[in-house]
Amino acid sequence: MENLFYEDFCSFAISDFPYEPLHGAMGEYHYRPFQAYAGQWYDPIPSMSLTKTWIITNKPGGGKCIEYAAKPLDGEDKICLLATGDPNWTNYTIEMDVRNLLFENCAGIIFHYQNSRCYYMLALQRDKVRLIKRYHTEIAYLAEASHTHDPDRFYHLCASTQNGKITCFIDGNPLFTVSDDSYLQGRIA
Repeated sequence: MENLFYEDFCSFAISDFPYEPLHGAMGEYHYRPFQAYAGQWYDPIPSMSLTKTWIITNKPGGGKCIEYAAKPLDGEDKICLLATGDPNWTNYTIEMDVRNLLFENCAGIIFHYQNSRCYYMLALQRDKVRLIKRYHTEIAYLAEASHTHDPDRFYHLCASTQNGKITCFIDGNPLFTVSDDSYLQGRIA
């Protein structure tokens, strides 16, 4: 299988991820030049009330990682994310080591990302792992399983997509398979 994208954050300095304080909603749908090094990542929905939303830090056991570093967000439909990739990617597998430092919020992997309001997400949320579909203001739980997670531990999340079939794993163990063809291609976040 071809590797479309890999990120270990080793090319980043230990510091705040570049923040665009005057970006606002304009950057979601319009080109804007960006001056600081952000690798292949971009923040499609920075809030002017948030500063320094992301930090590059050392990962326990070696290497680097990126972590959400702002206050918890109110509301299930509110999420901060960094996106990358090609909007035409289809039938792919995304894998990432994730930990949820804030029990009330969710942390996970986003795939077949259309924009900040339309995507699938495999998320650690409260005492569950969920496959979420977001369509603008609508949130649908396509599947979920009980899962008690430890905020000090990283979990290996994986979602594989093939022609509308989504198969999800945690730490190599199968969770669920769902059929949904709302988004057949898109970026990752």
